[in-house]
Amino acid sequence: LVTAIHKFIDNRKYGIFNIGGPEFLSRFDFTLRIADFFDLNKKLIEAIVTSQLNQLAPRPLNSGLVIRKAGNEIGYVPHNIEDSFAIMKKELNL
Repeated sequence: LVTAIHKFIDNRKYGIFNIGGPEFLSRFDFTLRIADFFDLNKKLIEAIVTSQLNQLAPRPLNSGLVIRKAGNEIGYVPHNIEDSFAIMKKELNL
């Protein structure tokens, strides 16, 4: 996010832009990827049906953002999930 903000400032771009990673994943798949990367016990992760959450507002099954505008206008190239996890791991000294 900080890299994108710097690019907006440097390029004097204003407006609404989506900033995120390149993947679209279900929350379950995202959780499994976290467990895999950080070597956590995936047996503790249980898949459920979204309707079991009884949320007031509907939510998309997969999470992600269309980031094409940021790529075209400021050259934003996101890290994939594993690279993002590696950066976090390094910064947190895990």
